[in-house]
Amino acid sequence: MLLQIAALACVVASPADSSRPIADDAPTSVAAPDPDPNPAPAVNPAPEQPAPPPVAAEASSQGETSLGFSPWNGLRVESADGRHSAEFGFLGQVRGTVVEGAGDDVQGGIAANLIRPDFAFHLWERRLTARLITEFAGPGADVLDAWVSVRLTDAMRVEIGQFRPYLSRAFRTALFDVGLTDRGVIANRMRIDRDVGLTLAGEPWGGKLEYYVGVLNGAGRNSTSLAPSPLLTARVVVAPLGPVPYTQAPYVSDVGPRSPQRSAPPDDALRVAVGGSAYTVANRETLELSTGTTVRTDPRRRWGASGDAVVYKGRVFSMAEGFYERRQGFESLDIDTQQAWAVYGQVGVLAWNPYLDVTMRSGVMMNFDREVVPIEPGLNVYLFGHHAKMQMSYRCDVELNTDETGCGAHTGALQAQLWF
Repeated sequence: MLLQIAALACVVASPADSSRPIADDAPTSVAAPDPDPNPAPAVNPAPEQPAPPPVAAEASSQGETSLGFSPWNGLRVESADGRHSAEFGFLGQVRGTVVEGAGDDVQGGIAANLIRPDFAFHLWERRLTARLITEFAGPGADVLDAWVSVRLTDAMRVEIGQFRPYLSRAFRTALFDVGLTDRGVIANRMRIDRDVGLTLAGEPWGGKLEYYVGVLNGAGRNSTSLAPSPLLTARVVVAPLGPVPYTQAPYVSDVGPRSPQRSAPPDDALRVAVGGSAYTVANRETLELSTGTTVRTDPRRRWGASGDAVVYKGRVFSMAEGFYERRQGFESLDIDTQQAWAVYGQVGVLAWNPYLDVTMRSGVMMNFDREVVPIEPGLNVYLFGHHAKMQMSYRCDVELNTDETGCGAHTGALQAQLWF
């Protein structure tokens, strides 16, 4: 389609046309066919939308492309008929951390934790969506997500490219939407990282069911080599009371500071979702075997499964996840079979609407090289919803495979977030 731009008008798209920007990693689905990774809960009000100036309205009526920006919706370019659009978003985090280990000196520092531009293109009324998310925090630039989603029907789409596999609920939740300063030591340790491949997904029956079946390379993100065997993934979610978005703070309204909806009480409807996931892959790793100092590289077959549940109502949110993984020799039977498991729970309470919530997360992890009980309390101060907030957290790691009692390490974090 050739769109002739006769005038450029700065407007903010109306609530019926605007979409919530996603500045984190990849798509997470609910009932609507929109492949938005972390759609705002239906119970939340639409972002504050100022009325367009007369010149903008006149330009739009003449069939011209519109350009708009707001801190709540990011930068958006949309065709005159509303069928095509391009969006630019951003997620930035600055984190200060203090760590004290057993017998070690206190260490700390301040650094940019996330610098993530997000580009998205929607064509033919979102029947085709392309997304590119990059990371500039750290030693060098990195490509996180680069994928295309094609909506075949209202209950089926296919995603092709590099993205987060549909497995853990926590890892599928965008980082701007988590209840503490990160997803937690258990979710980070037991996750399957980004990979290249395709996933068939859908949310039939109005989002009361979600399904995801994926075939990916298995060599990890930005890899040009082939894994010994592909990464196969499957996930099913049942939400009997209606679709449940992938968020850890559903009571937060992402609206402007002058919106009359900002202090409205959270929706009191009960939401419940139960999910299960499974995967298998063979990865090459360097292993130290029990034969002296012998070091050899052999692929290991990994089998894993996880389950998750989320329940929230009004001011209270709760979720739990459990993981199991088994590793064994793939080409060599000399590699000992190993097993790991972990489970955690998390509860958040909106203490002062719409400014403050408190969150508690704790669990136990019996991993291949570590046995630990992490205890993580924290709180969030919302200046303008998730768009501008401060997060504070503390973590006590109780190590189970040592003779020490109490916290083996203490970690405190203060984090500022900007997202649009």
